[in-house]
Amino acid sequence: MICPFCGVQISDYANNCGMCGNCIDRQQLYVQFMKKGDDAIDHSPEAAAVNYKKAIEFISDRPEAFIKYGIALEKKGDKSAANMFLKAIALDFNNELAHNHLISLYDHYGKLQDIKLWYEKNRTDANSGAIDRFLKVIAGIEKFKDNNAVIIQPPKGGEFLNDFVYSMKSYSMSNMVLLIVAVLGAAAFAGAVLFKTDTSFIMLFAGAFFTAGLGTIIFTRLRRKSKKTNTEEALGAILKEYTEKKDDISQ
Repeated sequence: MICPFCGVQISDYANNCGMCGNCIDRQQLYVQFMKKGDDAIDHSPEAAAVNYKKAIEFISDRPEAFIKYGIALEKKGDKSAANMFLKAIALDFNNELAHNHLISLYDHYGKLQDIKLWYEKNRTDANSGAIDRFLKVIAGIEKFKDNNAVIIQPPKGGEFLNDFVYSMKSYSMSNMVLLIVAVLGAAAFAGAVLFKTDTSFIMLFAGAFFTAGLGTIIFTRLRRKSKKTNTEEALGAILKEYTEKKDDISQ
């Protein structure tokens, strides 16, 4: 743990800093950092995550801190949010908020089957009723997705077109490239038709810009697929770790 007054490393169980001598009021510091996290969560998940993590350094046995830390990580797109929700569950297996966020996270990455198996592996006589309740939540999500009446159909044009649209939305540089290609194409057409001039050099520039845009789209597509694969592997590893700690979370 870091002393909030002088910044030196001190024991996690120390009540006073050996360097500066200040008293470590854990409750006050916990409340202070939790409030900072709450104030930042909507506009800066990164700052919120930092503050929630600091709060946990002072008091680490409260599920709410791990849940809020997990929410901040989830907003950042950090898959380790699952780890925080599982830690909250380890502290209080009946905490429905932690379970709901955990299920929602695995649903987001298309891993509901993994979380269903995890619940079954951690079933005991003591938590069987709670397990059934959470499995019903998962079943409700699956039923909703299977209902064709509420499925939002993807835009026509195939995966490549979807990646193209995603790239245009995500990268302002791609939008500039598209605009430049359009302007150069219009200029080349006008020069050839209206002024009978050689516009091959203009078309050359347009081709170069188009190639750059196409490269951005391909790079985006490969990065999205790689990120998805890495996320699925990491989520599976997190569940495996907590399945092996069954005695810690299933009571």
